[in-house]
Amino acid sequence: MNLRDKISQLCDIEYSYLSNFIEQNREKKIIAFGASVAGKHAVEFLSSFQIEVIFFVDNDKRKWGEYIGGVKVIPPDELNKFDKNHPILITSSYVNEIKEELINIGFNNIFNLPLIGNLIHTEELFDGNILRSNKENILSTYDILCDAKSQKTYFELLNCRMHGDFSDLSNIVDDSMYFPKDLIDLTSNEVFVDIGAYTGDTVKLFLDTVDNEYNKIIAYEPEPSNFSKLNEFCNNISNVITINKGVSHQTGEISFSKNMKMESSVAVDGELTIETVKLDEDLINENNISFVKMDIEGHEKSALTGMKRMIKKHRPIMAVCVYHRPTDIFQIPLFLKEINSNYSIYLYHHSISVTDTVCYAIDDSNSA
Repeated sequence: MNLRDKISQLCDIEYSYLSNFIEQNREKKIIAFGASVAGKHAVEFLSSFQIEVIFFVDNDKRKWGEYIGGVKVIPPDELNKFDKNHPILITSSYVNEIKEELINIGFNNIFNLPLIGNLIHTEELFDGNILRSNKENILSTYDILCDAKSQKTYFELLNCRMHGDFSDLSNIVDDSMYFPKDLIDLTSNEVFVDIGAYTGDTVKLFLDTVDNEYNKIIAYEPEPSNFSKLNEFCNNISNVITINKGVSHQTGEISFSKNMKMESSVAVDGELTIETVKLDEDLINENNISFVKMDIEGHEKSALTGMKRMIKKHRPIMAVCVYHRPTDIFQIPLFLKEINSNYSIYLYHHSISVTDTVCYAIDDSNSA
């Protein structure tokens, strides 16, 4: 059976990993392994299904004795007090390592939902209803992927979402996020637009990739503290423009949740109002835009809608994150192909968890 047929079968599965987990543990008391930022969100999310987190476990001894969302953090040694069939939910990105640790201790009722209930609701990635109701578009996306690596990546990610099995993700990880060497060969004349620049991490990666030889960098970051650090990082770098605004489908204002470090994002009840720009308007006078990277916590589709004219004009390489919303992994590749039919579409994955999946769109005619 080929991968396309396997994906088709995945889309027909009635009960997904998320629905099975909820039904098996409703009204139960569980232990969560991974007392990270996502811990508090996990407690809140699970309580809506009458699932109570009674303890967090973490390997970081600095967290022992602390409380996350009102739940105490205990060391792994204390797990020996519990029946080995007690349900444990992994709420860390290090799913495979923690699962192996728990199996070695003797636990056998282990579930994997890293970052459950977080600000961008990553648990929705495991909602099988998304696959069932979008089967045609999911298969259409497979059909436009340009290489076997992208096709395998696509299948493994969908398989993980439906079955909660992270064991094969390590086989598809590509270490060169945003600038994969087997896809992209940058020149010394790049005009690089970084949307969601955070504190300058991708700008640094870009500079390293082009060995500091480039034309121009334009970096957008709306969160005030992140923007301050971005400016500090870019202070001694030439030909860099930093813009303290978000990117959206229109110029205006939008509610924003701040102080979430890398997860700061658009939010209906955010405590901050930020300015947004439509890139078709904001970059109308820019010439030769050659590369656009976008990581804006689920607002990618909206931002792309506001830059269709710019994409058609410049045909830049696009590197767009497609893991924040459950439909992004198939909607965004199709949308990019719709904007520019000459784009070759690739899908690479850059972490051992469900995060850091990037769609690359490359118009080879630009290099002709």
